Amino acid sequence: MKRNRFFLSLLFMVLIVLFVILFFTWLGRENIKNDSAIREVAKEEVDKLFSLYNEGEYAEIYDLSCDSFKNATARKDFLTVMGTKMKIL
Repeated sequence: MKRNRFFLSLLFMVLIVLFVILFFTWLGRENIKNDSAIREVAKEEVDKLFSLYNEGEYAEIYDLSCDSFKNATARKDFLTVMGTKMKIL
């Protein structure tokens, strides 16, 4: 009788562990779905920022009144900074 109780309790513990693993696996997949949604929104916002930058709204960030080489350097620096921010997201 004690052996049956032991095996039943062992089986019960194994089932609990399996359900916990299943729950955290499901939770991880839900977080991945949410992360992709957050990344899509972030990409849209960065695209808006680039369009504003191209229209000159953010021209004061860099001294864009210089020659074209400095303009290209400023744009490259801007893209590098934004690329770093996207990696953080």
